[in-house]
Amino acid sequence: MHDDRWAGVDLKARHATFFLSQMSRAIEPPEETAVNVVLQSSGAIVGNLWQQPFWAYLMHSACRP
Repeated sequence: MHDDRWAGVDLKARHATFFLSQMSRAIEPPEETAVNVVLQSSGAIVGNLWQQPFWAYLMHSACRP
């Protein structure tokens, strides 16, 4: 019976690691290319649409049984 409670723990840990790494990737700043550096130096805010993938991975990981 004790083994039944721990069945799938490794799989859930791998899933959690995957979703955490994907969420971390989603919030990384954009690559510092020459164009991005020039834009930032002129006062522009250079970013990416991180919210959608971040929340998608968060919600997907929360919905997993």
